[in-house]
Amino acid sequence: MAYKETLERLYALKSRGISLGLDNITELMLRMKNPHRNFKSIHVGGTNGKGTTATFIANILREEGWKVGLYLSPHVYNFRERIMLNGEMIPEKKLEKLASDVLKFNFGTFFEVLTAMAFKYFSDEKVDYAVVEVGLGGRLDATNIINPEVAAITNVDMEHSDLLGKNLRAIAKEKAGIIKIGTKAITGENKREPLDEFKKVCKVKKVPLYLLGEYVDYEIKGDDRGSSLKVKHMGQALEARLKMVGEHHGVNSAIAVGTAKLSSANVSDESIIKGLEKTILPGRFEVKERNPYLILDGAHNPAAIDQVSRATYLLKYDKLICVTGMMNDKAIERMAEQISSFSDKVIITQPKLERAADPKYIQVQFKNVGVKAEIIEDVPGAIKHAKKIASKKDAIIVLGSFYLVAETMGCGYDVR
Repeated sequence: MAYKETLERLYALKSRGISLGLDNITELMLRMKNPHRNFKSIHVGGTNGKGTTATFIANILREEGWKVGLYLSPHVYNFRERIMLNGEMIPEKKLEKLASDVLKFNFGTFFEVLTAMAFKYFSDEKVDYAVVEVGLGGRLDATNIINPEVAAITNVDMEHSDLLGKNLRAIAKEKAGIIKIGTKAITGENKREPLDEFKKVCKVKKVPLYLLGEYVDYEIKGDDRGSSLKVKHMGQALEARLKMVGEHHGVNSAIAVGTAKLSSANVSDESIIKGLEKTILPGRFEVKERNPYLILDGAHNPAAIDQVSRATYLLKYDKLICVTGMMNDKAIERMAEQISSFSDKVIITQPKLERAADPKYIQVQFKNVGVKAEIIEDVPGAIKHAKKIASKKDAIIVLGSFYLVAETMGCGYDVR
């Protein structure tokens, strides 16, 4: 009961909304004697792939023998996925204690409190490195209180335009906020406007910027059970067999390799290969079942949906059934258009969250692109129906939200 009550207290903080800015986290860190200054760090931002990239990096460093903390958001199946130590979720008792210690200040939003908890945990456990995923944007994100050795930015696409900006250049400027004087920066972005913004920031701060395709590059081929990867770094090629499905993980893994090499961790080629090969994350084109396929992906923006679309070419199926539910602040119209391009049938459902979009609204967006989508509002019912109408040679893909993915696996309580 103590753990459940702790989650209740933490989730209650969501009523405080989102606070972009460093004032609150700075005050929290000060009250806690600045635990974030007690370890080296690597900061990972971007629109998509940052959680996967951060996990690749953490696993590479861990294989080299370093003690590594990993801070991710959101979690998928278990709240404790957010705060990891050497590949293990934070124990319930330690999460309870940390929450109690931070909540006593009665200060900060949900994400600010979790960030403070993570940094205190990493300090207490005396980690060598913390690999930290940005929550939202970068410049004003609570995680941006750290001074990382390397700032890695995966890519830039339209997201949270009400908070981050109305165009790619504005969003890139926010994401470039994690680049600080004294860091090194690496990115997989190649679109002109965001890349120009990164170059400008790096020039002002006298920070070297390393690019995918120059400093590090990759080749990748895959199937429904993983990917064969070749990463090229400074003229040397490393080969690994990834458990992650989808060619977009070539970008994520290459950035991870470049980031690890840019850090002071002195990683060996063997550690890189082992770290890449051991990495697996839930809800990233996760193949849960076969005959028929049941695939779970938390894709919740157009760029991520595009990655899913391309990954479906790795499958062999007769008919693709998409089960989708989205949050009301996402690009639903565009996502509906994309999903309709690779789906034979669409079933709309609704995760049990206040932010979840009305299925009838989503249905209208599909109708506007010529798709007659069916509504089954409860998630278990939608999955059951999809399995009922699917043959063994079909594929069922559940996408649109990590919350939907979690509820599909019966983890709705833990991911509110």
